[in-house]
Amino acid sequence: MEPQPAKLCARCQLLEFDDEKEGGEVALTPNGGEYLTLPTRWYTRDDDDPGFWVLKVPRDDIEADESMFTDTLPLLPGLESSAREGCEFCALLRNTILAQANDEKVDPAEGIRTYLSQETPCKFSMYWMWFNESVEKYGLPLGLLCLKNGPADSNVCIWLRTTPGHTTTNWADKDSITWSRRLIDWCSSAHGHATDSFRPKRLIDVQTSPARLVRSQTLDSPPDYAALSYCWGSETDAQSQLTLDSGEAESQFSQQIDEKRLPAVARDAIATTRSLSIPYLWVDALCIRQDQRSPGEDWEEHTGVMDRIYGNALVTIGALSSPSCQDTFLLPQSAVYINFRSTLRPQVAGLLKLEFVDALMNNRAGDHNTPQKQVLWTNTLEKWNMRGWSAMEQLSSTSLLAFGRRNLFFSCPSGSWYFGGPDMSFNSLMQYGLDRTRPALWREIVGWYSARTGRFHNRPLGFADITDTFPTISSLARSYAAEAKLSESDYVAGLWKSALPGDLLWTMNDPHTVTASTLASHLDLLDAKPYISPSWSWANRGKVSQALLDDEDGRPCSLKPEYDSVDTHVVLRGEDPLGAISYAELRVTGTVAPIPGRQMITVEKEEVTVTTNMNDYQPRIWVSVTPPGGHQWQFSLDWEPEGKSQDTRELRMLVLGSFEMSGGERGLAGLLIRAVDGEVRGHQQGDRYKRVGAFRSDDGEQPPGSMQRFLLGGTQDTVVVV
Repeated sequence: MEPQPAKLCARCQLLEFDDEKEGGEVALTPNGGEYLTLPTRWYTRDDDDPGFWVLKVPRDDIEADESMFTDTLPLLPGLESSAREGCEFCALLRNTILAQANDEKVDPAEGIRTYLSQETPCKFSMYWMWFNESVEKYGLPLGLLCLKNGPADSNVCIWLRTTPGHTTTNWADKDSITWSRRLIDWCSSAHGHATDSFRPKRLIDVQTSPARLVRSQTLDSPPDYAALSYCWGSETDAQSQLTLDSGEAESQFSQQIDEKRLPAVARDAIATTRSLSIPYLWVDALCIRQDQRSPGEDWEEHTGVMDRIYGNALVTIGALSSPSCQDTFLLPQSAVYINFRSTLRPQVAGLLKLEFVDALMNNRAGDHNTPQKQVLWTNTLEKWNMRGWSAMEQLSSTSLLAFGRRNLFFSCPSGSWYFGGPDMSFNSLMQYGLDRTRPALWREIVGWYSARTGRFHNRPLGFADITDTFPTISSLARSYAAEAKLSESDYVAGLWKSALPGDLLWTMNDPHTVTASTLASHLDLLDAKPYISPSWSWANRGKVSQALLDDEDGRPCSLKPEYDSVDTHVVLRGEDPLGAISYAELRVTGTVAPIPGRQMITVEKEEVTVTTNMNDYQPRIWVSVTPPGGHQWQFSLDWEPEGKSQDTRELRMLVLGSFEMSGGERGLAGLLIRAVDGEVRGHQQGDRYKRVGAFRSDDGEQPPGSMQRFLLGGTQDTVVVV
């Protein structure tokens, strides 16, 4: 069905602008194509706003009250009244705000969330904005809503230089399915999936109606199947879904699965798999015995091969737009269409598509102004992209058909494409499986995965059950060990013994995860139950990077061990050596020293730089220590201190290695640790410590002999870091 222009109230008709009256001019591309240029002016909201260059429509000659109106949250009765009178844009505006403000399935750290307990006046201003491409930074003038113009007509798109859009109202329609199947077939032919004879233990046969559960060993050959990646949602939603929770259920499912009882995501997945003519489907809730979670039972057996389940699937179906298993992923978000006809070039005419785009404050201008980055940015904000299990599934998959709120897109090792838009050569979502033996691969996997795990104000972030942190990644660790020719016994709490001590020097980098503001509260977080990992492991911390010793070009420096011995001890929670743990310790015999020169240190907050490279971060909190005439240090703290100074009397420096600095001199690196009992006293033999940061020599010019003097001032002892 062709989209129709929206019915608009008098106020919303301001959206229909005249490009000539707004001062537009015709410009030419290098190949002679025409496009619209618009004059920009410096825009600022108030005296504290740094401002940016922008064209603002309506023009200044329109009275302010014509483009600005007030309403009252949370019910927005003014917008509701206008919507009842037929204004489709007012209806879209109100529904979008209410959905964002009242969606309890959205974590506070994700997207835009407003908690409202009483009536609150609010003000809306309506205008188009075109940003000058040369702007380095800008603050978006947004409260709850950002609308993006996506022309539905190609000539309008070229004229306004904006991203082309689609007009689909259901991802299950013929055009969407035909587009998806064509790319799946091409990818299968080009890359050749299923490189081994592996098959999941159970599959859902969708060739029958209703669908039924089958044991894959009864099939003649490894079958083509799709695998579903989705969010279970809240505890209530997860518990209400139909699952394989008993032997009786398995017997019943082998006869037929009552599709009417399935949650919306599973129904959509079955319908999509059938439409794509793929005979089988794998869904964790229906293919893993949910009642067998003890060590060695069905659940642990499956977590160990998850990468093979997704890696051997013909395609992974990603339900990005479903924050819960109870929510459909086949319906794109609502949009309205606005008439546009250029006065400068009357032949340029069509519809502008307006839809909601998540907005965060103070993003870099230009970071999302290309089709590739807009797709990546939009889907980064989906709840699916903030979950630990979906990160593993994403990394393991050889192709992904992802159903977002705004886009349907397909990604594989060759690149990514989105429905209704141009082909893209970038690869934003695929696994690292094409070259799993790269030396830095495990670091990259940890960087990607850790961004979706950890605690937020002592609340699990990324998992419904935070004890899944290590089981989720166990299959990737097993696959990595096999291809890198490592023993599974070399794996300790998310690290590899062969990569020690370097991989102990991770730093916390997540610009959105809130950490403790005092050392005492940070230690409380480390002691939080249930036990997930030791303090020296990256797990359960949020986004980390292992770039503490990288040079200016991002290459890791070689770390020469500077200790007598290092050993680890791990107590497993179950039978999987790569799975959950109940205790771990790191025992190091080497140099331990107090922070030299002073008892107070200065905290310098560094701005976090976020790019499309998931590992391109800088440490959050740097502490510079420069004792007079002594060795100069940089510390990266695991907590985010209040105030400008920190008491260092309880802290110790545990030297792990040395490295070559830019000037050719040797520098030291290691862990910042604190005694578990918390007493302010000198170091004692056999003390137990927790990691609270990492340190390295400052890369500037060092006083001659300062490193040796520091080492001589320390003691040679054995410490246990837990």
